[in-house]
Amino acid sequence: MNRDEMMIIGKIVDRFQKLFPKSDRTSRVMDIHACHNECCKLKLEDLLNAEKADFIHDVHGIADNLNRDTIELENHFLPRYSV
Repeated sequence: MNRDEMMIIGKIVDRFQKLFPKSDRTSRVMDIHACHNECCKLKLEDLLNAEKADFIHDVHGIADNLNRDTIELENHFLPRYSV
């Protein structure tokens, strides 16, 4: 993962935290990073600029469906902004 991708992930999490202030920032960064690097590549820039409902679907869905032991998405979840 390069610096630009990390910066975009930070902006994605900033946006998510404005919608869900009690969300744990570190967990969201790690979830998105793991998903992007291990599960399925994400269109990070598109996700950052996504419509609110699609944005929430992807970030919240990754958090809810990422198995942190296997680093796989479960429950047949696929982010809308995956490559």
